[in-house]
Amino acid sequence: MSLRIVSGQDYRTIVSLAESEGAGLIVLGTHRNEASNFFVIGTTMERVVREGSLPVLVVKGRVKGAYANVVVGVDFSIFSRAALGAGRRFAGAGKLRLVHACSVPFPGFLSGTRSADEVRDARRRDLADLIEREARVVEGEVHSVLRRQVCDMSADLLVIGTHSQAGTGLRWLGSVAETFLVRPPCDVLVVKAW
Repeated sequence: MSLRIVSGQDYRTIVSLAESEGAGLIVLGTHRNEASNFFVIGTTMERVVREGSLPVLVVKGRVKGAYANVVVGVDFSIFSRAALGAGRRFAGAGKLRLVHACSVPFPGFLSGTRSADEVRDARRRDLADLIEREARVVEGEVHSVLRRQVCDMSADLLVIGTHSQAGTGLRWLGSVAETFLVRPPCDVLVVKAW
């Protein structure tokens, strides 16, 4: 490990230096009051995640050791595959829990819990194609499901895959990544896939 002091525009310098040095990860600490609902858009953290190609680990507090409990938010995309790979590496000998949040479409038109169970079972079968180990498919909104799973597992790391969307030349973070960067429940690793 070495220390370098450089000048330049914060996020551009961080991304450029990390990429030119062949780094595999950028680590940033939080420095804002978690209780305040600040916007992540426009911050150095958001710009490093958005502009760079490397995974970014946002550390919420003092490091206590290797990660023992890791939650990976997954869907059926290439972004989840990247998050799963990073989650496996960071979990090491610790516990790894994959979580997919799903919503039952038009629940008012479904009769009984059997229909909701059928939807969850179908999602579980889809998820089995993506991964080879047990995963949790939990009905509910993705942000609250992931926060609850992090809490239930006493997770010390949440891994999320995200992407850059090109449209008008701007790149945006996904809402899941943005939400967890604003109010991280624990350390958060954002993994990019292009």
